[in-house]
Amino acid sequence: MIGLNIRDRSSIDLSLRRCRFQCRISARIAFTALPETAGLKLMKYFPLRVLYQGKFLEFVRTGTWEFVRRQGSRPGVLIIPVTDEQRLVVIEHERPPAAGCVIELPAGTIECAETVEEAARRELRQETGFRCSSVERVAEGLTSPGMTDDRNILVIARGLVPGEGKAEVVGDGVLKHLRNWGAKGEQERLKVWEVPLTHIHQWLATQRQVGKNIDLRLYAGLSFLPPSL
Repeated sequence: MIGLNIRDRSSIDLSLRRCRFQCRISARIAFTALPETAGLKLMKYFPLRVLYQGKFLEFVRTGTWEFVRRQGSRPGVLIIPVTDEQRLVVIEHERPPAAGCVIELPAGTIECAETVEEAARRELRQETGFRCSSVERVAEGLTSPGMTDDRNILVIARGLVPGEGKAEVVGDGVLKHLRNWGAKGEQERLKVWEVPLTHIHQWLATQRQVGKNIDLRLYAGLSFLPPSL
């Protein structure tokens, strides 16, 4: 083994420190020179690790980012049902993650071999009892990209025909349906409301005051309705 004197070792250590510094500078320059979208493209090359797999969802990690994804990666359909009387049909759903009731739009996952329109009609019927004569696709996007890859397609349903059961007026033209709806086998007991579009924001504020949660996608859906409504 060839020995090195103190001067030689000091020279080598200095060279190594210079090399590390130059590498860090080069890396910073290379990173800042990348376009903003390049970082997202590079994330695809990190291995995807499944940390936990449930019946419907997976908890995964890519690089240092952890998120939840739905098994099958099929998008959902979010429905804005508007009656001929210009009432918005919404549901009240008891959600365990929210530890309470949530006011939201009818929605559900698009099943295999099912079109967006077919899924919208099915979910609308299951969750509210209403049938519709037309489905208009208006938008598509991610619901919460910081924690999930869940994607929704937003549609407006018109020409509504109510299902079985009665409804009572509870004030300001708001109708509360007396029958609970929901898909069989999913333990859903959904309350259905019809709220005049002229009073929807006031009604939602009242629901918040009594302790109910509001799904922000409902507000997003309202923004796609024509100003005349």
